Amino acid sequence: MHIAVYHKGRFFKLPCYKRNKLLSPVDLEALFTRIIEDKSEPMKGEEHLAALTAGERSVWARARQMYFYKGLNKASLDVIEKAAFFVALDDEEHDYDPADSTKLDAYALSMLAGDGYKRWFDKSFTYIVLKNGRVGLNIEHSWYTMFCRLLL
Repeated sequence: MHIAVYHKGRFFKLPCYKRNKLLSPVDLEALFTRIIEDKSEPMKGEEHLAALTAGERSVWARARQMYFYKGLNKASLDVIEKAAFFVALDDEEHDYDPADSTKLDAYALSMLAGDGYKRWFDKSFTYIVLKNGRVGLNIEHSWYTMFCRLLL
């Protein structure tokens, strides 16, 4: 089991287990620190790849058939799709100020869509961590909607 992580245009595979044992918080912190400190540049097409999951479904379906049916592209897509969930480490900061509702609006918009390419909308949820430590979730609603209906 692993987590897919997006940071500064790059995708990373972060393992959850080592030798059949769940990683400790200290181990996870070390792995996230390595990702944050990684200065390598995104590969061609990598930085905005997630935007395909935000748009028209038929466009994404055609792109999958054309570019992700074999080789490294397929293997890379499999890493994201088979991940337990998606984490976006954003470089922006947002705060709440009861005297300024625009700050909450900006935070909500960031959690909802980000820049349009930092969220993998095909995952059941994206855990978003901002540079200042604020966090949020972007949830693909179809499973949640069904779950709510089942509870009712």
